[in-house]
Amino acid sequence: MLSIAVENETDTRYTIDIGIFEATGEQSLGDARVWDRTEIVVPPGETVTREDVVEQRRYLVRYHVKTAADGVRTDTGHVHYYPRGEDHDSIAFEIVDGGDAVRFA
Repeated sequence: MLSIAVENETDTRYTIDIGIFEATGEQSLGDARVWDRTEIVVPPGETVTREDVVEQRRYLVRYHVKTAADGVRTDTGHVHYYPRGEDHDSIAFEIVDGGDAVRFA
């Protein structure tokens, strides 16, 4: 299974919207959506984890980071996930100064 973790390395409260989509390229984004969570609140200095959200396979993962206080978008982007053949894997994001999200595994 695949888990998602978001670590907030700042003194500001952020929310992150994450959508996970099948990476087959044969469907519209709406039809390819397999997991979608909005407004995952990440308090300053904490890590929020969502365990076992989807099966492991190739995905397109889209994200939007916003300040929790006023909803100002500070970062948006996407990453491609490729399974590594392990029983359990994760995609992790680190929110750094300025509200940018840095992906790490």
